[in-house]
Amino acid sequence: MTHSRISENDRKTSSEPKKNMFNAYDDITKWVNTSIKSEKELGAQIDHLQTIFDAFFDHFYIVMISAPSRQDAFTIFETLNSRGKDLKASDIIKNRVMSLMYEDLDNANQSWNKITSQLDNNSDRITRFIRTYWASRYRVVSESRLYREISDKVSTVVEAQKFLDDLSSLVELYTVLESPTSPKAHYNYFENERLTQQLDILNRLHVLLYYPIVLALEHRNFSESDKLTVVRKIISVFIRFRTIMNRGTNKLESGFSDVAHQIWSLNLSNVNAIIDYMDEHLLPSNNQTKASFEAMTKEGGQRGAKKWTLVYLLAELYDAVYDDFDDDTLYQRTFSDDNYRLVQIASNPELEDYVNYFGNWTILEKNLAKLDFKTKAQLITALSQSSLTANHELATQLQNADWNIDTIKQRQGLFTSSVVTIW
Repeated sequence: MTHSRISENDRKTSSEPKKNMFNAYDDITKWVNTSIKSEKELGAQIDHLQTIFDAFFDHFYIVMISAPSRQDAFTIFETLNSRGKDLKASDIIKNRVMSLMYEDLDNANQSWNKITSQLDNNSDRITRFIRTYWASRYRVVSESRLYREISDKVSTVVEAQKFLDDLSSLVELYTVLESPTSPKAHYNYFENERLTQQLDILNRLHVLLYYPIVLALEHRNFSESDKLTVVRKIISVFIRFRTIMNRGTNKLESGFSDVAHQIWSLNLSNVNAIIDYMDEHLLPSNNQTKASFEAMTKEGGQRGAKKWTLVYLLAELYDAVYDDFDDDTLYQRTFSDDNYRLVQIASNPELEDYVNYFGNWTILEKNLAKLDFKTKAQLITALSQSSLTANHELATQLQNADWNIDTIKQRQGLFTSSVVTIW
């Protein structure tokens, strides 16, 4: 590497440390070339290059540390990396596991590589996966404390092997949770299509905190129908707790981890017990949810979690109140086909903060909502052409009365009782 240009074949690697080395090499090469070109004369450029060379040769050192055994080498690695700049948690955890399994190091290393290759050998993803596994088996810990927690509990060869076996059995599912419908193999991971669809809804809402629960269900061999029941309850908890009541995520993360740990440790051994436990410990009450929903505001958006949250809420409520969808078509039309665009019914200044109230939003087929509506009449025409009964009712309401703060609050109140029925 130091005496010739790096070929493209040499660069083909999935190893993040190697990629970082290549990037560092490129950065140094670019800096040296730029620095030399700052000199105008060839002689000055040669002198400048000699100065750079002398600086490297005289002031940079390569240190080789010899260890009498593999186990000593792992210990030295851990000691050196407890000082200075922190390594990724996954790197130190790997060192811990390998040091315990040094007598069967080749097989241990092979198992680790099989696990990490499914995560593209990305240190951040590997660390997130291990942290999720730990939250499922034990409790939530910060990334900075993850290694210390693991080193306290994984201290023997048997425990290290169990650690690797658990990661190996759960890593594929974890990648599916990250992206439930793409690639196609992920969409086909579960036989129960409804389960895949519910996981995709959570993914579009950018919900990640529930992963430990699904890992625990997988570890304890729950059926897919049971997993679907639990995932639906997870959605209910999230919608009430986070979307409607806007509570912080820390309590939800620790709560989901607690549920996962109860499943993993067999304290919750059947789906009914799990649902009852979540209702008691995580699900906000009906009265709390209704009160928060009546004043709920959402900014909306045409992409990402903000879009999908409102689209999902509106679709489910339109189904409950107007029978506009059913279980077989709601996901397909709303998410898979992405048929609808969010439309703000009015945006005039006198609405003030009520402009973002839930009652001031609807979904409309994209072919009817290609342009912003300049007049109330244009909006009424589009709503009348919609296939959704909810939009027909809205069109009639707009024709017969002014759209103001009171009508927004009334429309929002219309959905309130259905909120606690759906979620």
